Amino acid sequence: MHATDEVIAKVVRDPFLRHHVASLNVSGGEPFLHPGLTSFLLQVMEGYERLSEICINSDGHLLDTIEGTLDQALPAAAAKGIKLRLYVSLDGIGDKHDNHRRHPGAFVLADRALRRLAALRLQSPDVLRVTAGFTITDRNTDQILPVLDYVTSLDIKVDYIPAARPEAFLGGGGLQRKFQVDRPQVAEVRDSLREVCKHPERINFSSAFYATVVETLETGRRTRGCFYPRKGFVLMPDGAVYICGTYLDFIFGNVLEAGFATLWAGAARAQCLADKIPAKCETCLSNSYEDWDLEFGAVV
Repeated sequence: MHATDEVIAKVVRDPFLRHHVASLNVSGGEPFLHPGLTSFLLQVMEGYERLSEICINSDGHLLDTIEGTLDQALPAAAAKGIKLRLYVSLDGIGDKHDNHRRHPGAFVLADRALRRLAALRLQSPDVLRVTAGFTITDRNTDQILPVLDYVTSLDIKVDYIPAARPEAFLGGGGLQRKFQVDRPQVAEVRDSLREVCKHPERINFSSAFYATVVETLETGRRTRGCFYPRKGFVLMPDGAVYICGTYLDFIFGNVLEAGFATLWAGAARAQCLADKIPAKCETCLSNSYEDWDLEFGAVV
């Protein structure tokens, strides 16, 4: 599902968003399939006065499109002092990634993209950040350290997140435990992430983030707060706005029906914060935690 021109226009022009948004994460699906992505990025960089970073999550398959977007986005970001972070999914090496993605040849395409982006990063070191995004499941725990070796060879970074199935995001199937690490694998994950944390130059997330990930896998409960309730939101392609992407009943309006300032201060969001979040967030398996980022000391 592509965000419509109407939704994009609302997001680009909304006064509240233009004044307040500091970090923008563009995800999917595959963002580079959207024909309006480049135009959207250029418009928010021009109009969002506090914007400091844009993160884009991709499988890396559409390299020509990615390069075409960067040809225009990198100079605009440099002029505004905005960081562009590209995350390319990489869930293992070779066939391990292909099997995980159920796509023969996926590793070749991801590897091609990461190598090209690594070269582009050297040309724009103050603007472009390149990271492999590794989703930890019950099927690839043995690939955590091989992928660390791989990104080291390219002089890029890697971030590891545990699998979750949020309700609101595209493709979410509810909070199922399918594909999540099972208890006998937690020790393997813990030991591997301890090794990862010995190489802070290779990761964006802090060691505290990874300690919390392991703790949550072990106990099924989270002890660190989430940035979404007070600092973030999720906007879907149809204009619906959620506190986060985890629960469908966390919706608090639609940008096609009201200005964002009205939605942000509205009764639906207030009711969600007061009544729904306390009961649900403690056992949420999302990896969105406060203060996890090494460079910014905040949230990506």
